[in-house]
Amino acid sequence: MSAAGRRSGRGRQLAGACTLYVWRYGVTVLDLATRRSRIVGRISCQGGVVSLAWSPHGAQLIAVAEFGDGCGMFRFDAVNGGRLPVHPDFSVTTVSWSPDGDRLLCQVWRGDLPGYPHWTMLFKPDGTRVRTLGKRQSSPVYSPDGKHCAFVAIPHGDPTGVYIADADGTHVRKVCGGSGLWQLAWK
Repeated sequence: MSAAGRRSGRGRQLAGACTLYVWRYGVTVLDLATRRSRIVGRISCQGGVVSLAWSPHGAQLIAVAEFGDGCGMFRFDAVNGGRLPVHPDFSVTTVSWSPDGDRLLCQVWRGDLPGYPHWTMLFKPDGTRVRTLGKRQSSPVYSPDGKHCAFVAIPHGDPTGVYIADADGTHVRKVCGGSGLWQLAWK
């Protein structure tokens, strides 16, 4: 298992990405009690699996894989195995599940933008876009109770402030300016 491993919400399973062969990767679930692993899905890509995120209920996994010209988002059934439909229109680079499992808060790469080409977007788990929170932003995360989300604004390549919005992406407000923060984690 790679360093991309993540534990399920219940703490009994660990997800990871493994190399199967050249440009082929497996998304694997390891049961910590039995010490047995199983591949729940496969991805063909150039850069490997760069991010994994468990759904809040532990039944699904989102994997972000790197390709030569961007990243792709894949969703897997962590219980029975197999790829589930997901149709993002953009190159997703990071994913944060809402605590209720109904939304994905994503950092999306837009190569057509000068400067820092990342946007923060809200998706349904099937990849349907719900709302764009803004452009040139980084590190989107949900609050533990799922009522809010936060992100860092980076309008010209330098972090200029931390913003909080309601979970549906509305009522965006600045809570801190000029902090120099790049990554966020909410406790």
